[in-house]
Amino acid sequence: MENSSYKNCYALFGVQDDKIINGALTIPEEINGTRVSALGFKELGWVGEREPLHMYKNDKIRKIVINHEIMIYDTLFVNLKELKELQCNAKVSFYYYQKNINELLSVKLIDKESNGNTILSEIKNLRSVKLVNNKGDLSRYLSPKDIVAYFIPNAEQLTGQTLSQYTSLSSFIIPETVMKIDKGIFTNSKIDVFVRHTKENCPEGLKNGWDEGVNVVWGFEDEIVVFDTFDGSAIQCIDTNKNYQIAKKGDKLQEPQQPAKEGYSFTGWYKDYALSEQWNFDTDLVEESTVLVAGWQKNN
Repeated sequence: MENSSYKNCYALFGVQDDKIINGALTIPEEINGTRVSALGFKELGWVGEREPLHMYKNDKIRKIVINHEIMIYDTLFVNLKELKELQCNAKVSFYYYQKNINELLSVKLIDKESNGNTILSEIKNLRSVKLVNNKGDLSRYLSPKDIVAYFIPNAEQLTGQTLSQYTSLSSFIIPETVMKIDKGIFTNSKIDVFVRHTKENCPEGLKNGWDEGVNVVWGFEDEIVVFDTFDGSAIQCIDTNKNYQIAKKGDKLQEPQQPAKEGYSFTGWYKDYALSEQWNFDTDLVEESTVLVAGWQKNN
């Protein structure tokens, strides 16, 4: 629904099913020739009274994709009871705290500094995070204990609290862009730390800043694929004896053992938490570090 008085801000209350592809809705860049620069505002701008507007209402939406720069009010997700994944492929500014997003399981943010921390601090059940082009501020605004994957490509430094609180996290990649790391980040974390530096060329602080018990792999250039059984039985991949595989770009994956979950049947491994597309172990190739999610169907 559109109202010309909103200028280039919109509140979309109904979504036609043909706009939802495999459970995913892509926010439109234009509506009737007008660029959508904000969602959930009655009027654009920071001056004057604004009225928040509850937005999308469709129980078939499991994933939101944003491909252009936009500002979002705090009511975007209120009516999306099945939303599992938010994928931001451009800078998105979240005005105030996002509400009622406890079912969100996976978030990708471009430039966390621009996004602010208003969305991460409110998500209670988060399992996978990818922060792109940020300063590598780890865990300060993330409280969930069941995060299985935390990717920070292009970070320049690692700062913040220790990762030891993430008891489900089994591995972590330090990209070669990182030139500074705070001491104690990995204290008692019990995770494998893969460093995209060689031991000889790594910046000061990486060589001697490791805590006892942390398993460090130097010169790591491959990708990590985490298998999230999503409350199913634990699995162990052959090459790591843990819940992840190491692969080069362009490689195929070895299918891990099938997990089990009481009262459910396993339907396969999926490329996202929205269960929009299954991973085909015969044809699909690894393109980046990612998470594969177990699909479950409740038994009658």
